[in-house]
Amino acid sequence: MADTDKTQKPPKGPGVSSLLKPYKGMVVLLVLFSLLSNSINLLIPKIVSRGIDSYTNNSYDVHNIIVYFAIVVVVVFIFSYLQSIVQTYASERVARDLRARLSEKISNQSSAYIEKANPSKLLTNLTSDVDSIKLFVSQAIVSIASSIFIIVGASIFFIYH
Repeated sequence: MADTDKTQKPPKGPGVSSLLKPYKGMVVLLVLFSLLSNSINLLIPKIVSRGIDSYTNNSYDVHNIIVYFAIVVVVVFIFSYLQSIVQTYASERVARDLRARLSEKISNQSSAYIEKANPSKLLTNLTSDVDSIKLFVSQAIVSIASSIFIIVGASIFFIYH
């Protein structure tokens, strides 16, 4: 049956997790900056609610609210800026190493194999696959961690406050 099955899947290579293993420190730092930025963002509704409460109690101090907002904005900016630097650096390092590994694999193949596999198709696949991994490292990891954190954090915030 295996001989006649045309939908056989190619053997799997190392996954994304094994590709990111040498960069786990950068990935952790990336997620940490994202979580810190998002946790500070969760303070904004609290500042707004304090402002509304103080206004209804006739003890509204606009200067106080502006200072709180300014502090939050500056801290979020710092963590977001650091996150973007780490994102760019990590994704470029992963892409560079992946390109080097793939180039090494291709260079170890025979010229007959490369001709049969179509060099332009190999180059297209190499470029698009590396770009996909680069995009995953730079955006998807942070997006997934941030989304989960915001959902859980906002839920806890609304339940207890």
